[in-house]
Amino acid sequence: MLKIKLLNALLIVLIAITLLFTITMVVIYISSPTMRATFSDSIYTHIALCIIFFYALLFIKQSLTYFIKHNYFNDKSTLYLQWGGYTLLIFTVMAAVENFLQIESIETEDLFIDAIFLITFFSISIGILAVADIVKNGTQIKQENDLTI
Repeated sequence: MLKIKLLNALLIVLIAITLLFTITMVVIYISSPTMRATFSDSIYTHIALCIIFFYALLFIKQSLTYFIKHNYFNDKSTLYLQWGGYTLLIFTVMAAVENFLQIESIETEDLFIDAIFLITFFSISIGILAVADIVKNGTQIKQENDLTI
């Protein structure tokens, strides 16, 4: 349970960093004419990606909170874990589409780093969905076991 609590605390920090980054990006965009000229089209995409990533972290954090409060096998934690996995998957697909649309302006090194980043997040989202299925099956087994006793 200690590892789950540490992961929950880490997610709180990541959520705070994501919020801080998004707010800073908006403030810099509003206050700097150079930034407005440079990122005129893509700022809304970046903000949307930050919001989606924020919600993915929030869903996963909520699932961990239910793990801590109500033990591992409960329906709410499974539901939030699935939502977190799907939201992270949507984030990954949207980031890949954004990179594909801006492929002419991205350098080769940055394209390679972005590809590794996207593959990593895709793998993490699939892993979260797999864990959600395991927890869902464990919840069903626990309910059946409780009924037989």
